[in-house]
Amino acid sequence: MLIQAITMCDQRYDRAVRSVDFIQRYIFPGGFIPCVSAIAEGVKQATDMRLFHLEDIGPHYATTLRDWRDKFNANLEAIRAQGYSEDFIRMWEFYLCYSEGGFIERVLGNAQVVFIKPDNRIDWRLSMVD
Repeated sequence: MLIQAITMCDQRYDRAVRSVDFIQRYIFPGGFIPCVSAIAEGVKQATDMRLFHLEDIGPHYATTLRDWRDKFNANLEAIRAQGYSEDFIRMWEFYLCYSEGGFIERVLGNAQVVFIKPDNRIDWRLSMVD
């Protein structure tokens, strides 16, 4: 099983569970960013799978967010023409900058986590070549 998720660092998780931040309030109401250890613990409690491989592509995601912001700003007239307000435009730009900073500072990650069943003997990296 492969999970790709935006994650927070484990050290901030317990505090985040008890609070609502800007993203939860204004961008993704009801959403929550897990930490890798919470994902692994949930899989451990619900299945017999084990963590096999983890890769954090967060620094690449910071670049993606910067590219999205550049494209967003290059198309402001078209965005306004669709009826989006200046409040929305400022909030969306803030969200993109806020998130990019989180990935640059490694407070946020973008984890690709592979879990396998106990008897799995397949080299999953070879199967990805096809």
